[in-house]
Amino acid sequence: MFTGTPTPVASPTPYAYANCYVDSTQARQFNGPYNASVTSIEGCSSFCATYPGGSYPVGPYNYFGVEYYTQCYCGNTIANASALSSGCTYACTGATNEICGGSSAISVYYDPALVSHP
Repeated sequence: MFTGTPTPVASPTPYAYANCYVDSTQARQFNGPYNASVTSIEGCSSFCATYPGGSYPVGPYNYFGVEYYTQCYCGNTIANASALSSGCTYACTGATNEICGGSSAISVYYDPALVSHP
């Protein structure tokens, strides 16, 4: 069992950590694909980079975020980039040394090849 403090992954290829943002069911940061059963940051990265299409356009997406242990969201823009949060403290269920957001807090990553993040 991991007993340290979980931390954001520095760079799940090809993505880089952006920040922790406020997120809610009434105002999502991303409007792309969603997966409720991703257990690590790398799993969400892969999901958003290789999304095959269907209800949303084919990946890769500029951004992805993990929230509330297992929730993965993809998008090409951050809806409210000024809404920073300190609530990203939940360990991922499949990688307890990684942070997977929090309650109404999303750990956001971006693809530097696709977008410049401030």
